[in-house]
Amino acid sequence: MRSMLFAFTVSLATVLSLPALAGPSVGDTLPRLILSGEDEGLMSRVGDDDVKYTRFDSAKHLAPGRVYLITYMAGRKGAQKMGDALKVEMRTRKPSAKYKPVNVMNLDDCVFGTCGFARGKFEDHLHEVPTVIHVVDEEGKGLRLWGGMKEGMAIMVIDHTGAITHMARGPFTAATAKAIGAAVDAALAKMP
Repeated sequence: MRSMLFAFTVSLATVLSLPALAGPSVGDTLPRLILSGEDEGLMSRVGDDDVKYTRFDSAKHLAPGRVYLITYMAGRKGAQKMGDALKVEMRTRKPSAKYKPVNVMNLDDCVFGTCGFARGKFEDHLHEVPTVIHVVDEEGKGLRLWGGMKEGMAIMVIDHTGAITHMARGPFTAATAKAIGAAVDAALAKMP
């Protein structure tokens, strides 16, 4: 009886975890993500200190024609630290007409009571690095659509045709960060 109960529990856990694992694969295009623009969506600077949110539509804002490095992260300090090696690796690849980094923060995946702090730090990052696309996802829609990583960080490299060429989940070591950098370089080299 115990073994049957254990088998049922394992099977149930597997079935319940499948939606978190679902999402696109290498070679696919990203499912369309639309965020309302009311306290979520595309962030833009207003003056020196303020930020406004407008509707984000991945079909529009991540349109084919350039290479994107999408970082989808939980609104947690631990998730941010997962990307330290990646930050070091990507410093030499500056945003341009051909390449654009995109940071999406999932505020639905914050430690209770810390979402305001996480949002504030993300807004500060927008002011520090305004050439990167910053997006806030309040309800974790991207996690469900794109198959991100709960409580962590996931990366997708999108080529100029809109296809995913590389995917990875944190934490990132120097070696995995180099592989991501190489995927961005390869996608850029294939641009017409």
